[in-house]
Amino acid sequence: MLFIAFNPYNLILGIVWTIFRIGEGLIQFYNEPNYWKLINIARRYSSTSGAEKTSLSDLARTIFKTKDTRFKFAMICWSIGTLAFSIVLVTYEVVPQIIGWLGIVASILVGFSTGVKLVKLNFKDFTAIGGLTAILFEVIIGGWLLFYPLV
Repeated sequence: MLFIAFNPYNLILGIVWTIFRIGEGLIQFYNEPNYWKLINIARRYSSTSGAEKTSLSDLARTIFKTKDTRFKFAMICWSIGTLAFSIVLVTYEVVPQIIGWLGIVASILVGFSTGVKLVKLNFKDFTAIGGLTAILFEVIIGGWLLFYPLV
């Protein structure tokens, strides 16, 4: 929907936004069955003991690592898509510029911190700040796009 709305502004950034946000959604959708596997493992874990408990624990750890890696790639897709979208917002002044700049800052923070985490696993960084900025941007832009026409 937003791609159609922003089509007259910048077709290339709209295509980039669409591709990467759809990619993010598909990664998240593909990753969803892992959550159900973890719930089943937790149920079985509580009623077992000994070697089977260790085996279930190792299986859950493997699922968490895979899920975490996929989530990092989804966040990189989110970051690229949001950066393209925010550039359109800032360049063409579709919304107040502060909202667009907040999206640019959020996408850079999330993309950079996720990229660093992919390369160096035990790196403590500013992921929380990037995540909070991203949530703030999503809530503000969503509220603006929903309620501004009513005002």
